[in-house]
Amino acid sequence: MRQIDTMVGHKRREWEAEVRAMKLHLQNTQEELQSARALLDKKSSEVLYRLLFKLSPQNLLKD
Repeated sequence: MRQIDTMVGHKRREWEAEVRAMKLHLQNTQEELQSARALLDKKSSEVLYRLLFKLSPQNLLKD
């Protein structure tokens, strides 16, 4: 019985270590995704600004 308890305890520690590693990986991935979204939002805003500037009445009259 003691041997089974030792084996189960060992397996539980392995699983807990895996869960911690997965949580850390998930957190890193979420941070990367958040950073990528922020960059995409910034780029989208820049493109929209340029497009609106090109389409403004003052610039349309110049062409």
